[in-house]
Amino acid sequence: MKFSKKTVMAISFMVGTLMFATTAFAEVSSKSGYEQAKDALKYSADSFSNKLQSCTINSSTVIKDNGSIISEIDKVNKYDFSKHAEENTGTVIEANKPKINNYYYADKNTIIDYDSKKDDYNVTNYKKPNDFTMVRNPFKQKQEQDLEKIADAIVGSLKDSVVVNPKADGTKELSGSISESQIPAIANALVSYEVKSNFSRNNNGNNNNQSIFPSNISDVYVKSANEDMILNKDGLIQNASVSVEISYKDDKGTAHNLTYEALIKVVDINATKVNKLDLAGKKVKQSDVQGNDNKIDNPQMYVGTYKNDIVIEKDGKFVKIGERVLELTSVDNKKIIGKYQEQYIKGYEGYSSNIKDGNFTAIFKDQYNANFKIIDSKGNKIDGNMSIPMDSSIVDFGFNNSQDQSYNWQYNRVFN
Repeated sequence: MKFSKKTVMAISFMVGTLMFATTAFAEVSSKSGYEQAKDALKYSADSFSNKLQSCTINSSTVIKDNGSIISEIDKVNKYDFSKHAEENTGTVIEANKPKINNYYYADKNTIIDYDSKKDDYNVTNYKKPNDFTMVRNPFKQKQEQDLEKIADAIVGSLKDSVVVNPKADGTKELSGSISESQIPAIANALVSYEVKSNFSRNNNGNNNNQSIFPSNISDVYVKSANEDMILNKDGLIQNASVSVEISYKDDKGTAHNLTYEALIKVVDINATKVNKLDLAGKKVKQSDVQGNDNKIDNPQMYVGTYKNDIVIEKDGKFVKIGERVLELTSVDNKKIIGKYQEQYIKGYEGYSSNIKDGNFTAIFKDQYNANFKIIDSKGNKIDGNMSIPMDSSIVDFGFNNSQDQSYNWQYNRVFN
């Protein structure tokens, strides 16, 4: 299901905040409460990607600015893992814009994607089975594993307790809330940095006029976060509701309270039926493709320069001290040839790593992931891994067994 750039950015940022809040609630309870919450998240993620035969996930999200709704999204995602098929429907309502209806269906042989602007259905038929991934388990991704460790460290000083309420039928309810005074300064500094770096308009050369945050914002911090979670007797999340409030000031000094509210329900576990939409009488565009043959479509489109910021914590603030630069000079379906560099602002050269300048050749081990070796300044060979997400201008690049928890695996494409 496709959403506007503004909506995707909003959800991506808020989900990151949600992950922080969820870990925070778990940490502030007893050790057993912490383990229960993390076990529920991990068990649910593993079940959705590996164990269940089918399920339906209903979700509703609302984003408000000073009480006025700027984005409202309702979705129904149906998954039949046994038949490797999914069907997603939903609506998107954004301020001063027409309502958007979405429909998406996929199985190994067909994809149907509704284009609301043209009111037609794009149908892709695969001549060979398309072995796509329906649901990814975030806890098995390297970046998320590192973020989990960082979140554990950040929220360790919280003292308030989350309420864990076991029910007679074997279900369990977890609920809690944290306020501005309870949120560690380092967590608010991280939120402020992420918003200013990646989600405000015309910042750092980004000309993203669809961001929910304007340019030159200040005084960004999380005011509050609330969450309720109900687990079934097996420990699977059945219901979850979250609300997060972020405060900031725009370039005119006007104060804004941005609130994010989300409700998720998991229903029809192992009883969900996924049905392909009957397209009779509808506008349809058909196309045939060979299918997933473990090759990247148009690999040369990924040739170019990618960057991310080198950031440290100093005097209770995040400070940019340089940039990591990744140049991909050649990409095909067997290998990636490129160069990695670290460029530091004057006065911060002492922060440079042993891996600050080196050529590499990464060999694909599957469709999107490639392994490489790079030689550091001491002559040591360092193993690394990189991946190219499909149809994205972001690549993942990092070094195995790195002890630098602040290292950012994501590199954004630089456009002139």
